[in-house]
Amino acid sequence: MLLVALLAEEESHKVRRCIKRGLEGWRGSAINEYVVYGDDGTYKLNFRVSKNTFLTMIQLLSGHGYLRTNQCPNSERQMTAAFKLGVCLYFLSGAGKGDMQAVADAGHLGRATVLSYLDEFCVACFNVLKNF
Repeated sequence: MLLVALLAEEESHKVRRCIKRGLEGWRGSAINEYVVYGDDGTYKLNFRVSKNTFLTMIQLLSGHGYLRTNQCPNSERQMTAAFKLGVCLYFLSGAGKGDMQAVADAGHLGRATVLSYLDEFCVACFNVLKNF
C-alpha cells in the first residue's frame, strides 16, 4: 500500500491531460483482450495466475464489495470486475516493467484510474484474502 500511496502522491502534483483513447475504449485494450480471450497460458504469462485462480479471485473480491463492475449508465465507463483485476495483476506481474503509464496505456486508461484500481485491490487483499 505504501507503493500505491507514493505513486498517488507523485500523481497529485501533475496537471491532468485528456487523451482520446481507442475507438472501443477499455474494451479494445490489450489487457481486456487478455482477460476475455486469453487461455491459461496467456493468464499465467500476463497475470501470473491461472485462469481458474483469476476467476476465483474475482468471485472473492467482488463478493465482498471490491473491484465490482461499474453500474454507470454510460457504457464506456462500465468496466468489468475482471478487467479491473486484470489491470492490477498486469501491473503487479511486471508486464509494464514498473511503468504505471505503460500499464495505463495497455488498458486504455489514465494513470489515476490504474492507481485507484491498485489501491482498491490492496485494501481488498488485506481485508478479504488474508484469511486464505
